[in-house]
Amino acid sequence: LLGAVFLRNTSRTLMRASHEGVVTGVHWEGGATAFSASADRRLAQWDVRTGSRVAALQAKRPILCMDVCEGYAALGLDDGSVCVCSLSPLRLLFSFKAHDSPVSAARLVTVSQLVTSCAGGGVALWRLDEEEGSERRLTRFDGHTAPG
Repeated sequence: LLGAVFLRNTSRTLMRASHEGVVTGVHWEGGATAFSASADRRLAQWDVRTGSRVAALQAKRPILCMDVCEGYAALGLDDGSVCVCSLSPLRLLFSFKAHDSPVSAARLVTVSQLVTSCAGGGVALWRLDEEEGSERRLTRFDGHTAPG
């Protein structure tokens, strides 16, 4: 099923929900709330008991990847941007242009450090605790080449 989200334990399905696009990230710590990201541009918060969507955040572009650390999520978008969100309450904190091509992976190392990669082969390390408008990128690693 396109956009299907299932939460299962060893004996039964706990929740079934859906997005309108391909699901590109999921997060669940075993409690009553789960999160999923999708190419339909939504970061959704789900009630595991009922399977209903509790809240949703609409990104400006399709979400290609997601990582979570200590109540924060980093979303990689298809235009090279990264959105950083709070999960409780679900809200956008800030976004920035990380790459010139789609973000293919995002990893929140800590709540203040992020590593991203892009479809063009670049990898970058970011500081997330910098003031708005300041240079967040610490370094960029080149050397991967995109297929072509």
